[in-house]
Amino acid sequence: APGQNLELVALTEGSAEWRATETKLKETLPSAKLKRLVRVQNLSLWEYYRFREDQTKKLSRGKGANVVHVWHGTRENDPMVICRDGKDGFMMQQSRA
Repeated sequence: APGQNLELVALTEGSAEWRATETKLKETLPSAKLKRLVRVQNLSLWEYYRFREDQTKKLSRGKGANVVHVWHGTRENDPMVICRDGKDGFMMQQSRA
């Protein structure tokens, strides 16, 4: 909604974005079962990412950043718990090695 910094968008099973995400997920976690997929849209984090990406490109003489996709599972937890942690959108205490 206009004026909001954060939005969760539930993706439909079988959509192009769902299928692409599931394919990428199974490259590293072949037995994983995707039950629900929510895209986090956070304007502040996106602007910070773009700023850092531009800086990296300038410092690397145009080579750019080595972008890596990461996954953040929530089990049965509400994704908003992570999004509203007031930090960087990733809760280390919820992750496992």
